[in-house]
Amino acid sequence: MDQPTIAAVAAVAGVGITAASSYVAYSKGVKKESAQEGREKGKIEANLKTMEENCANMRTMENHMTNMQTNIGYIMKQNDNLLFEQREANKNHNALAERVTRVEESSKQAHLGINTIEERVDKL
Repeated sequence: MDQPTIAAVAAVAGVGITAASSYVAYSKGVKKESAQEGREKGKIEANLKTMEENCANMRTMENHMTNMQTNIGYIMKQNDNLLFEQREANKNHNALAERVTRVEESSKQAHLGINTIEERVDKL
C-alpha cells in the first residue's frame, strides 16, 4: 500500500471513529435525558397522587363537617325542647305553690272558726 492509500484509509478510519464516538456520546446524552425525564415524570405522578389523596381527604372532612353541623343542629333543637319543658314545669310549680298558699290560708281560717266554736261550746 502506498502512502496516499494509507492516508485515505487513516482518514476514513478517523471519520468512522469520530462518527462512532459521536454516536456513543449522543446515546449517553439521550439516556441521561430519558432518565431525567423519567425522574421528573415520576415526581409529577407522585405529586398528582398526593393531590388526589388530599382532595379525597378534603371531601371526607367536608362530610364530617356536614355531619357535625347536623348533630349540632339536633343538639340545639333538643336544648330548645328542654328549655320549653322547663318553662312549663316552672309554670306548673308556680301554680301549685299558689294553690298550696290558698289552701293554707283557708285552713287557717277554718281553724280560727273551729276555735271560735270550741270557745262557745266551752262556755255552755
